[in-house]
Amino acid sequence: MLSLEAAREMQQRSIRCESRSRFSQVYGKYGTGFLQRRPEDIGSAERANRETIMSDIIIESLGYLASTLVFAAFYMKTMTPLRCVAILSNVAFVSYGGWLELWPIVILHSLMLPLNTIRLIRIRQMLKEIRAARTQTVDVSTLARSFELVKYRQGTVLFRKGDIGDCAYYVAKGKVELSEVSARCSIGDLFGEIAIFSSAHVRTASAICATDVELYRIDEHAIVVAFHQSAPFAFSILRLVTTRLLENITKLELTSDQNQQEFKLSETDYLASVVAAKTLGLVAAIPPRHS
Repeated sequence: MLSLEAAREMQQRSIRCESRSRFSQVYGKYGTGFLQRRPEDIGSAERANRETIMSDIIIESLGYLASTLVFAAFYMKTMTPLRCVAILSNVAFVSYGGWLELWPIVILHSLMLPLNTIRLIRIRQMLKEIRAARTQTVDVSTLARSFELVKYRQGTVLFRKGDIGDCAYYVAKGKVELSEVSARCSIGDLFGEIAIFSSAHVRTASAICATDVELYRIDEHAIVVAFHQSAPFAFSILRLVTTRLLENITKLELTSDQNQQEFKLSETDYLASVVAAKTLGLVAAIPPRHS
């Protein structure tokens, strides 16, 4: 039988052990033997604990930042900002997952990072090519696989105004005259493209070989596919069609002005002849008026 004092001492030891165990649970690895440490050891443990808390806050903030960037990437409406934000989110997720050893996240965003980078480089190259297309002729290299070389003698009529057009031509040698618009196409020129993009597919002018020519025939399907797949080609085609339509409108306006001037001159000559005939009494000599 234990004495009363021995029982009390065992009870106190049990309470101290329980308190020490709870302290260890609260302060983690710094709780074991905390009461037996010196004051300078206690200060270093607190500093280490604060550093751990700060690192946890930083990594958690990095996770929130990565999630925010992903949301922003889905919100973007243009491709260049979208790819830039996606690259930043990939970097943030790789850092976040690596710190917490979340390897599926690290692997996923490590694969997406070079993909987004390549896409961004291609977008910048495309924009550069579009800017260059503003001052250059149509680049038909994207159509090279569908080229069909044809040769014609001088005076050959390739097509007439009003014909249905299902192809365009690229001049490799010689010259082609477009009679209705008073224009000539030489080496490196593309013509016949307006009919392809018009709703009725009708030729707007006749094409006649001014010399012996060598042409590359390009069918409609190849041009439409290249138009959808290559932004620089589409931009240059639009610029070419617009330029030629504006030139045709200008020529029509000049022709109309010339016709009006000729009509005014003929009207003046007619009135002068009427006055002269009346003055001389030669009414029968008045020329008939043509409208």
